[in-house]
Amino acid sequence: AIRHAGAVRAIDDYSVAGHNGATSVGDKVDMGGIDVVANIARAMLRASCGKRFVVQTGGGQELGVDVSSVFGPGSLDVLGKEWDLSKAYRQPARSPPHSSFTVIATWNSRKQQTELYEQPVLAFGSASSVQHFCWVARALLHIMTCTFGIVASHYVDNYPALTYRALESHTQNVVDEFFRILGWD
Repeated sequence: AIRHAGAVRAIDDYSVAGHNGATSVGDKVDMGGIDVVANIARAMLRASCGKRFVVQTGGGQELGVDVSSVFGPGSLDVLGKEWDLSKAYRQPARSPPHSSFTVIATWNSRKQQTELYEQPVLAFGSASSVQHFCWVARALLHIMTCTFGIVASHYVDNYPALTYRALESHTQNVVDEFFRILGWD
């Protein structure tokens, strides 16, 4: 632990005591990335260039899509923004029955004694926390895209979103309000 800005901050190196070595993860989580954003942008740019474009589904089916005539010049410019969740790993709580396993001991050199702290949130340096947080991140992305129609991806706790200029304020408001309602900074 270190003292920073008047608070004690945990430095979670779970490999030192062997915690990470005792963790096995059976599933691989796709964390998104820049290639996803680039492919989305390419499809959006293709759509903004004409009156009709073709989208190929994951199953190989081609769908013809007509661009609405309500969009005027410049309204289909592609814009991007990224939302970065503040202290993302510190927001999901750990399971209450695990409280006895989340006590951190640290040496206080000023007082010359050991201090104990309970860690009520996911441990940033724990291998299993990365896996669990990525499931939460993927769930947030699923809600944004499927419920609200936001064109986005995620990379761990970052959410890059793309939109057309005509939908810029709508996209900004929906994503901001989505995270506000859920209590995410």
